[in-house]
Amino acid sequence: MSKLSISCAAHSVINHGAAKQEFQLLYHINFGSPLLEKGSKFLAPIQTITPINERAAQEIDNFDTYPAPTPGFIEKVYCIIPYTNNDGETMAMLKNASSSRAILLRYSTAELPCLSLWKCTNSPEEGYVTGIEPATGFPHNRRIERKFGRVPILEPQQMRSFTIEYEACIDSSSVSKAEKNIENIRNNRPTQINKKPPVIE
Repeated sequence: MSKLSISCAAHSVINHGAAKQEFQLLYHINFGSPLLEKGSKFLAPIQTITPINERAAQEIDNFDTYPAPTPGFIEKVYCIIPYTNNDGETMAMLKNASSSRAILLRYSTAELPCLSLWKCTNSPEEGYVTGIEPATGFPHNRRIERKFGRVPILEPQQMRSFTIEYEACIDSSSVSKAEKNIENIRNNRPTQINKKPPVIE
């Protein structure tokens, strides 16, 4: 068997109150060694990518590539709007340096329209890890996200459900197939790389 698929049951958010309420949801899905290593790559059908702050902007040209463990590394976050297929689904993948192992995430952007990439490649003792984070918005506080229309609202007794499928690719053939699926979603559409963080007043 060249891959192992794990389908997660839908998680639900319910407003049990009598008034409408805002909410935010971000899946902080972390991966580390041995999948994460020097030369590991992040792949997704990216429509736009924006550094969350000036520190992240310094390495925007290398956002998709991981260094070896770096003592004193300060975390960097990149905010992504992905392209989707005709069914409104998208994918994101982390693969090792030799393209022999990978983890693939598949989900609906109708549920989770935003994607954050968190890079924290500090020393192993401090946490050599990266996060692939499908979400309803980006990891700013609600005051900022509200300005950009990224804080959804639940009416009284309303429920929303969210599902993410994880697929472990355990040989080069399944990794290559996953990469092709991502490229098929991109479908030769351009990626807009914003060099500077958004202006937030």
